[in-house]
Amino acid sequence: MTACGDDAEKTNNGTNNVTNNNTNNTNNTNNTNNTNNTNNTNNTNNTNNTNNTNGSCDINGFTIAAQDFTITAQELGTDGFSTMLQAVSATTDPKDYLFLEFRQVDANPSPLDAGPGTYPLAANVDEQNYLTCSTCVLIAQNCINNADCSYFLASGGAIEVEAVDLSSNTLKGKLVNATLKEVTLDFDGQTNLSTDVPNGKTWCIAETAFDTTPECVVDADCTDAAKGTCTDNVCVACASSFDCTDAAAPACIEDAATAQLSCGVVAECTGDDANEEDDGPAGAKALVSGTPFTGGICEGSTGAESDWFKITITEASHVAISLSADAAVDLDLYLRDANGNLIDSTDSEEPIENILANIITPGDYFIIITPYSTYAVGNGLAAAPYTLTFTATAG
Repeated sequence: MTACGDDAEKTNNGTNNVTNNNTNNTNNTNNTNNTNNTNNTNNTNNTNNTNNTNGSCDINGFTIAAQDFTITAQELGTDGFSTMLQAVSATTDPKDYLFLEFRQVDANPSPLDAGPGTYPLAANVDEQNYLTCSTCVLIAQNCINNADCSYFLASGGAIEVEAVDLSSNTLKGKLVNATLKEVTLDFDGQTNLSTDVPNGKTWCIAETAFDTTPECVVDADCTDAAKGTCTDNVCVACASSFDCTDAAAPACIEDAATAQLSCGVVAECTGDDANEEDDGPAGAKALVSGTPFTGGICEGSTGAESDWFKITITEASHVAISLSADAAVDLDLYLRDANGNLIDSTDSEEPIENILANIITPGDYFIIITPYSTYAVGNGLAAAPYTLTFTATAG
């Protein structure tokens, strides 16, 4: 279907805010799956859609079952900028998509540049075609694998915008008294020209509210001490292990069932070393220059374990770090500063990993070992032994 529209590198999952994606399409972006740009928590009214009882409508209302509206900002080639709201009706196929779009067309300003207000739908000939509309409402019906949809384009009604601030991903308002007519879309010709279906169906929506106001923009917006970190516009307990300050729970871990992040500990395995819990900076153990450390690490490529070591640099120094393990084991090595910034890393498949770095600024730094694969040792159920050495030479 088409519509306009670790803490170490291998173990850290990221997420995004509103993104700008360059496309070569004339008026349209072909990404109905681009819905993870904004996390919305304030959309309590979105599912309270009053069904239009007009007997002339074949379909009434739109139930938002799988998610609230999400907002996407995109560049549309030569035509400018587009802001799209998207909602979906179900978690499984077939499903319906509802798109509300505000576009810059032919170098004209985006409708949203006018700020809050009422934006009529299909007010003139240009606004009545999906190729040329600047304020558009489109429904894709009965889509399977994001394709094979039937399409309905607004032929009347309005979008009432109460608040808009795209810099903070905020768009609030409602779709009111909308009527939509069944159309076909010229996706094959990449023009997105819409053509009315003779004797096609009509779809009516009396009212559907939307509110993409993010839960947070900065950490200060998170008032719950248990979720004091703002990441991707959502308040969470931690975004990385650098947000975990308790040495008894030093690792930022994602719950497999809920996908929620929280500070905790990683389960140990047979033969794990005595440094546990050392899966985050709060639990990092001091490493002495020139003194090798022999340890063990678990979990294989799917695990969350990482072994952290703190080194203190007192003056500008040349730092050499060496990690050696069995040839059948693949471990990765990282060096970060106290703020989590990556200084250097190595993630080859060799049994020996080396980092050479010149550190100018005195302070604490962290060496992190992560397992890319330890399955060769007890099928991943036993710790893979390793030896870690670091030296710091002044100057």
